[in-house]
Amino acid sequence: MEIIELEQYVRRANLRVLGLRDKKDETSASTVNAVTEIIRTKLNWREINPSKIDVAHRIGPYRNNADRSVIVRFCSLTTASEEKRRKKKLK
Repeated sequence: MEIIELEQYVRRANLRVLGLRDKKDETSASTVNAVTEIIRTKLNWREINPSKIDVAHRIGPYRNNADRSVIVRFCSLTTASEEKRRKKKLK
């Protein structure tokens, strides 16, 4: 039971991004930069920079004409909370 609670606590700093164009030879760094640019433009959060993102990676294998979702892990829970608060404006 403690392991499940610990995993859920760690996941609080994660965010899933959908609809980001997928490229065949995309690197983790280019994914971080793409996610950062989307956050800046769509959520109007100019203070975000790639150093606030720990890692961003695609889920699943690459397929032609299909966009895979991106899992983003922020460096701090505070940054993740701010991001989740701002994403509500998209709805």
